[in-house]
Amino acid sequence: MNVVAFPLYRRRDWVQELARGLSVRGHEEANLFWRAFAKQMLEQLTACGVPMEEAREEVRNFFYVALDEMQSAIAERC
Repeated sequence: MNVVAFPLYRRRDWVQELARGLSVRGHEEANLFWRAFAKQMLEQLTACGVPMEEAREEVRNFFYVALDEMQSAIAERC
């Protein structure tokens, strides 16, 4: 049986939550925040049967979309 996960990067609420969380923290705090966020997502995906390598790819893609969201928000403020 194959498990197909809904792409995390399409979860706009999660993307925005991560982008906001990263933007209000300093470098080290943002790093810790991201690591905790990513760990939780990996645990959820693998618990649902998504293979670890696919789960890592999903989380990576999610992170890049959240970074794009941050950059867009910064550009809008300028």
